Amino acid sequence: MANTGVLNRGWVFRLETTPEQNIALLAQTDGRRGIWNMLHEWWQMSSSHHLPSMKDLDTVVRQGRKDIDWMAAVSAQAAQQVIRDYLGAWRTCWAGHGTVGPPRFRSRHRDRPSVDAPQARDLRITRISDKFSTITITKIGRVTFRRHRAIPSSARITGATMSYSQGHWWVALRMQLRRPTPLPTDRPAVGADRGITIPVALSDATFIGHADWLTPAEKRRMLLLERRCARQRHHRWNTRGKRTPLGANEFKTSAAITVLRERVARRRRDWQHNLSRYLASTYSGVAMEKLNVMGMSASASGTVAEPGTNVAQKRGLNRAIRAEAWSSLQQKTAYKVDEVGGIFATVRAAGTSTECHHCGSNAPGQRESQALFTCANPQCGWTGNADYNAALNIEHRAFGRATPSALTPGLELCPDVGLTAAARPGHTPGKPTRKGDVAEARRQVSRGCGNNTQAQNAHA
Repeated sequence: MANTGVLNRGWVFRLETTPEQNIALLAQTDGRRGIWNMLHEWWQMSSSHHLPSMKDLDTVVRQGRKDIDWMAAVSAQAAQQVIRDYLGAWRTCWAGHGTVGPPRFRSRHRDRPSVDAPQARDLRITRISDKFSTITITKIGRVTFRRHRAIPSSARITGATMSYSQGHWWVALRMQLRRPTPLPTDRPAVGADRGITIPVALSDATFIGHADWLTPAEKRRMLLLERRCARQRHHRWNTRGKRTPLGANEFKTSAAITVLRERVARRRRDWQHNLSRYLASTYSGVAMEKLNVMGMSASASGTVAEPGTNVAQKRGLNRAIRAEAWSSLQQKTAYKVDEVGGIFATVRAAGTSTECHHCGSNAPGQRESQALFTCANPQCGWTGNADYNAALNIEHRAFGRATPSALTPGLELCPDVGLTAAARPGHTPGKPTRKGDVAEARRQVSRGCGNNTQAQNAHA
């Protein structure tokens, strides 16, 4: 990331809307989605040699806002932003070399309702109490929002986006903030191994976990709703066919499931913000594995000619991987570490779980179980927690391997990572766990990641 003096951030606040404002906001989001789909249909019908330009699209949208009521519900600035977003999606697709797909049709049931306010001058944010402020939305009026944290006076607001989620309307304020003063560089560096049994294991022998995203009562309700939705879906397929719209009862059931899933996402996002802020404020350098999460969570069903094996077990593993959202944690940690002047690095993931961090042995069978690692090298014999061993390997690959006979007060970043960093005096590598500490390592695992109090109390 570029170490500039300005940080571009988005802060989300909950809107306290009235029923009339809810209707007006839904009309704007429906109009925005309709304009997008109209542009997409026109683009698909056009020849590749005569694609519509920005001027052509703007002319059609301007005339449509005069003649069509549902398009007139969208403000002129928001309609022009839809055009810029659509053309930007095509430019991203063309520049992605196949990694990003083309724009697609937007559905009312699949896509989250949202509308953009690109000009900050029209927002006119006003504080009315210690907990609430008001914001002006074009064609809506003044709307109250809950200000759970103060907006810095030095912040420069550049725009806002209103969206509907979890039964509420939310506003995301785009703002430019001053970069905070960098933290001291004499803090230690750390490697973080992400997993399922132990969500995060650090190379200083700290294990960080979290409770289940849903309570037992919420899990029972989720199971009940999913079974009910499956019965309603199969009844619709058997009576009306598969390519038919959802009925009213099935739509209500799906909406209730969505509320629970969004609750899971909100709790996971809050935990990741707290954890990433703790890592950024405690360590001068953080390293993680460069994981291909999409490949790791791919289906094992195979084909008709070559069916897969252990499909049900792999399906459960895929759900567990997606529930942890490893890529999201990596992104949050990366930008928070950059904010405070630290170093964030990613290393290759191959061998971190099967290689001994003390002697480098990668003999097969060293990882005896999910929790226990025993080095097969008779001259080493290191035994301890497998996730702790992987975290040490990650730290060594990113910041260099410090052996007991060659400890230095500073630790430089390895050149193969592609980054540069100043020495961090005072860094002390994690002490290897010998055979006598196997019982303690097993107790740490059985306690279920107990050393997470400090990270849970940290604020994003």
